Amino acid sequence: MEKARAVIIGAGDGLSASLARELACDHRLTLAARSGERMKAVAEETGAEMVLLDATDKAAV
Repeated sequence: MEKARAVIIGAGDGLSASLARELACDHRLTLAARSGERMKAVAEETGAEMVLLDATDKAAV
């Protein structure tokens, strides 16, 4: 069975990083944030895909 997809918007190195680590074992992850620097380490650790996204920009979302 294929893993469910989880998307974390506003991914960084705090609470969202902890959530990503928790979900990584049984979800395919996509991390989205304005800056790739803060989410890069978490993405590498969890195998998540990264998307640069400003969630305040309705057209981008």
